[in-house]
Amino acid sequence: MSLRETQGGSPGVFCMETVAKIRRRRLVDGETISGIARELRVSRNTVKKYLNQTEPTAYRRSEQPKPKLGDYDARLVGWLARLRLSVPLSVVTY
Repeated sequence: MSLRETQGGSPGVFCMETVAKIRRRRLVDGETISGIARELRVSRNTVKKYLNQTEPTAYRRSEQPKPKLGDYDARLVGWLARLRLSVPLSVVTY
């Protein structure tokens, strides 16, 4: 199973976190391109491609998915609003 499949992404597309890992491992840790490719199970050309990018890949999402708590959104916002009024902010943590 490839790194893309374990992260739920579509084939040929890496998540921003993976690109950041590649860049960090090469530029900060000084790891070889072959070593990065071997551990992440991608080709050396893929590692080189992400290292040669001057600007990060833009994040694209076609539509905002409905949150799992979507049906309860209004109720939760109401509870939080009342909680903010009754409890000092130093006690409230989200």
